[in-house]
Amino acid sequence: VLDDARARGETIPLKEVAARAAAVLAQREVRVVVDDLRAAGARVDVFAADVRDAASVNEAVRAIHGRLGRVTAVVHGAGVLADKKIEDKTREQVDRVVDTKVRGLNALLVATGGEPLKAVVAFSSVAGRFGNVGQVDYAMANEAMTRALLREKARRPQLIVKALHWGPWDAGMVTPALKAAFAARGITPIALADGAAAFVDELSMGASDDVEIVLGAALAEGEHSPDTRKAVPAERAVRAIDRASMPHLDDHRVRGEVVLPVVVAVDLIAAAAAAARPGLVVREVRDVRVVKGARLPRFAVTGAHHATVTLVANGARLDATLTVDGVVAYRAAVVVGGDVADQAPRALPLPALGAWSLRAPLYASGGTSGLLFHGPQFQLVEHIDGLDASARTAAARVSSTVAAGWSGRFVVDAAALDAGLQLLLLWARHATGGAFLPTAVGALVMHSHVPARGSLTCVLRGKAPPDLKAAADLAFVDDRGRVLFELLGVEAHRLPSDDAFVDAPARVDAAE
Repeated sequence: VLDDARARGETIPLKEVAARAAAVLAQREVRVVVDDLRAAGARVDVFAADVRDAASVNEAVRAIHGRLGRVTAVVHGAGVLADKKIEDKTREQVDRVVDTKVRGLNALLVATGGEPLKAVVAFSSVAGRFGNVGQVDYAMANEAMTRALLREKARRPQLIVKALHWGPWDAGMVTPALKAAFAARGITPIALADGAAAFVDELSMGASDDVEIVLGAALAEGEHSPDTRKAVPAERAVRAIDRASMPHLDDHRVRGEVVLPVVVAVDLIAAAAAAARPGLVVREVRDVRVVKGARLPRFAVTGAHHATVTLVANGARLDATLTVDGVVAYRAAVVVGGDVADQAPRALPLPALGAWSLRAPLYASGGTSGLLFHGPQFQLVEHIDGLDASARTAAARVSSTVAAGWSGRFVVDAAALDAGLQLLLLWARHATGGAFLPTAVGALVMHSHVPARGSLTCVLRGKAPPDLKAAADLAFVDDRGRVLFELLGVEAHRLPSDDAFVDAPARVDAAE
C-alpha cells in the first residue's frame, strides 16, 4: 500500500494505510475462497455491493437476475468490529458496526421482496445474546438483526429463517488477540470444518419454529445448558406493584391483605413478551399455572413490591416465570406472532338461557356478605344473563378494562378476564354450594388487539358438572357478536370449607 502510494506521489496517514491494507487482504481472501470453491466443482459468480447502501444492493440483485435468474436464498454474513469501551467509541464507529448488520439485512430483504425465497439466514453472534467486553455496538447490532428475523418468520412461516448465533471462529474476524482472550476464558473457537457442517445441518432441517440458534461456546460467564445449540439466555422485565401504578389492586384482598390476581399476572407476562418481541403481538398465553399466591403486604402501607418476568425462548414460544419479590408465583408460555388484524374474529351466537336465581347478592354491600369477595374496583360482573337448561352454559355482562376505569397500560383485558373467572366461581358454587379458586388456565387466545371500550358478554361453557374441580371455556363477545378473546381450559378447585368466601365481609383470593 505504501509503495503504491509513493509511486503515485501520495502521502497518506497511517490509519488509512491500515484500512487500505485490510481491504487488499480481504480481496485476496475472497479470491482464495472463490478459487477453492471452483476447484471443488461449484459455479461461483461474485457481485460486489455495500449492504449499507440499498441502491447498491438493488443493483447487485438486478445483475444476479441477468446472469443467474431468480434469488431463492439470502445469507447475510457481513459484519465489522470496532471493539472499544463505550466511552471510547465514536458515533461513526457505532453506526458502521450497527448499519452493516441491521441496514444490511433490511436492504437485502427489500431487494429480494419479490423473489421466490426459500431461506433467509443471518450470521449473528453469541455477543448479541450474552454480551462481550468492548462489543456493545456489535451485540446491539446482532440482537436487533435477530429481532427483525423473528418478525420475518412471523410474516412468512413457510420460510427457513435462521439467526445463527456463532461463537468465536478459528478464522475471519477473530484476531490473534481475541483468540488469546478467549483461551484465557477457556473458550475454544469453532473449527472451520465444524462450523461449515453446522451451517449445512441447520439449512438441511427445513423450516421450523427455531429461529435463534446458538452454535459454539458462549461468551458469557456462568452456567448454561450443555446443549449450546439451544442455549438461549433469559430475558427479564421488572415492574413495580404499588398503589401509584395499580390502584385497583386495593380491592383484591384476602383477610385484609392485597393479593395479586391471576389476570394481572397474565397481563404482566404478556407485556414482558410484547416488549421482548417488538413488532409482534401476543397471540396466546398458554399453560398458566399458579405456583404460589402472591400476597402484597406492603401495598396497604404505600410500599412497592417488584414483579419480575423471566422469559426463555423455546422455539416459537417464550416460556415465562413470574416472581414477586423473588418468590415464584406463576408460570406460563407465550406465543407471539404477526398482528391478528387480518383475521376477522369469529362470530358466536349467544345461547338460549333461562333464569338463574342467585341465593345472595353478587358482592358484599353494607355489611351484607356476597357470593364473591371482590371490592368495588373488582366488582366487574354487571349482571347475570342466565343459565341454560343443562346448567352447563351460562352468560353474564362484564366490564372491560376501559369501562372499569382501571389506570395503566394493559396488553390483555385484565378486568374482563377477571370478571370471567368470577362467573366461573359463581357457576361452580351454584352447582355444588361450595367455594372454588381458579388454579390453572389452559390458554388465553387473542382474536383481536383492539381494546374493548364498553361492556362485553362472557359466555361460559362447562366441560362437566362441577364436583371437586370445575372446568370450563370462557368466550368474551362484543355487541356485534364477535369473539374478541377466549380463556380455554380454565380450572378451579373446591376449597375444603364451603364458607371460605365469607370473611368479614366475604373476602378470599380468586387467584392463589
